[in-house]
Amino acid sequence: MSSPMAQSHETSSRETTVTKGAKSMERNWIWLMLSFLLLIPQEGRSQEKPLKMEAVEVVASPIIELSQIDNYASQAAIVTNKQIEGLNALDLPSALRWVPGVNISRYNLVGSYGGGDGGAIYIRGMGGERPGAEILTLIDEKPIFQGIFTHPLMDLLNVDNVQRIEVYKGAQPVFIGNMSNGAVNIVTKRKTAPGYFTQMGVAYGSHDTWNLGIEHGGKVERFDYYLVGSYKASEGHREHADGELQNFFGRMGYALSKEWDLSFTAGHMDNWAQDPGKEGIPTPPVIPRFTTRDTLYDLTLSHDSSWGRGRFKIFYDDGVARWRQWDAALRQRFDSNTDWENSGVRLEERLRPWQGGELVLGYDYLYYGGKFEEVRPTRTVRLEDTHFYNSASYLALRQVFGESVQVVPSVGIRYNMSRYFDDEVGWQTGVVMRYRDTELHAQFAHGFNLPGVYVVYQYQIWNQGQNWKNLKAETVDHY
Repeated sequence: MSSPMAQSHETSSRETTVTKGAKSMERNWIWLMLSFLLLIPQEGRSQEKPLKMEAVEVVASPIIELSQIDNYASQAAIVTNKQIEGLNALDLPSALRWVPGVNISRYNLVGSYGGGDGGAIYIRGMGGERPGAEILTLIDEKPIFQGIFTHPLMDLLNVDNVQRIEVYKGAQPVFIGNMSNGAVNIVTKRKTAPGYFTQMGVAYGSHDTWNLGIEHGGKVERFDYYLVGSYKASEGHREHADGELQNFFGRMGYALSKEWDLSFTAGHMDNWAQDPGKEGIPTPPVIPRFTTRDTLYDLTLSHDSSWGRGRFKIFYDDGVARWRQWDAALRQRFDSNTDWENSGVRLEERLRPWQGGELVLGYDYLYYGGKFEEVRPTRTVRLEDTHFYNSASYLALRQVFGESVQVVPSVGIRYNMSRYFDDEVGWQTGVVMRYRDTELHAQFAHGFNLPGVYVVYQYQIWNQGQNWKNLKAETVDHY
């Protein structure tokens, strides 16, 4: 039985609790009503003007200048010298590293060590064959490669001389021929507008990397000239990853008439790069080093007339490679020394015999090879001066049908005669359809890749005598 005092205290507690709850509910209702009022538009309240930002124009170079399809349904990506400067590319692999379908490999920031993983490009999976080559590199449409082992050497393709680079992403059996399951053609600089041009550049960056260059060109009436000199060097991002590139290039041209032109170019490169080796592996007593020197001459007579255009080109390429290596198994240094001399003739006429039609007649002659020796403390193995040649004629025909809607069928064939191997036939056919900004194309090409001079050396050290003459060309069907 509770006392009156206890009942009074209990009643007071309940009243206090109810009062607190009522005040809490009152506050909640006040906040709810204020939030609701804020959502109701108020009459006479000035409307805020929407914020307007000025348009910002962003200009950037594309990954490639353009991807073009010619009238023979061949696809090529174009990289210009302006893009090369924007990429700060020091060599050909770095200039092509953003081109779709192209992969690169390298060891050094400056310089390419050897002709394999130390400096190479691959086009749609092609280009990994060593010795030998599946990709042909050219300068102004003349083949540039190591004359014995036939693969490209990146340091002989200096980007400071480049006006534009054409990357062909498939077999080119008719217009280029042997070793062209893919191709890269460098078009060198020339002063075409009247006046003079001079440019100098100095750049210094990480890992003690230098990039120095000067170029000057001029055109006075019929005569034009262009000169380039450049030097690149780096200590490398790792120990023994240093390299150096020296490049000298010159061109002289003379317009014989409005239709005929004569041009002479000469270039010299002197380069070296070392092999940093695999990470985690002890440094060998001898640091591998790859040195290349090359001198190139080119004389071209060309014309562009109402009835057609063409060119006659003769060229000479004199190069050396000195490769210092370490044999971990035998614990000895050895040197691979290569001297090559390549020369050739290229003749082509593109005739326009009728409306919308083109007939291409061409002839190529390439004489390539040289000598090689591997020098060891215990013995020296030599390949005496050995040269191969390819003599090839080709023909192509295309016809443009229609105006607003164009259909361009084409066909071409090359017949190649080799000094030691069977004759080979390369051919291609294609069609291009164009309507306004839409373009469709299809092509089938049958290419070939002949053995190089290296097979003579390999069969010699394997004691196989002259059996290399029984080898057949590698073929590829590309579509």
